[in-house]
Amino acid sequence: MDVGINAYNVILMFDTLEHTPCYGKLIELAKRCITIDGVVLGSTIGIPLDKFDDTIYSDPEHLHLFTQVFIIRLFKKYGFEIVRVSQDHEIIFFTARVM
Repeated sequence: MDVGINAYNVILMFDTLEHTPCYGKLIELAKRCITIDGVVLGSTIGIPLDKFDDTIYSDPEHLHLFTQVFIIRLFKKYGFEIVRVSQDHEIIFFTARVM
């Protein structure tokens, strides 16, 4: 993909990671494209905190399910710091910046 290096101040990843077979490559691409003071804003499907819901796990479009801890570790692996992470039922919201 031909994208600008350090060209974006904000990268949005709402409802993206769980649908992406190679989410690490997507985060690597974001790291190349984001400015040094830019942020990544996103959300993804997570394992429900309050109950086990079989409908989430049976959705064939959701290739991955995440936890807040995994999101923190994942972004750190690719050079980001999670500034904020929270979960509302099965949705995890996060804000990351370049470390």
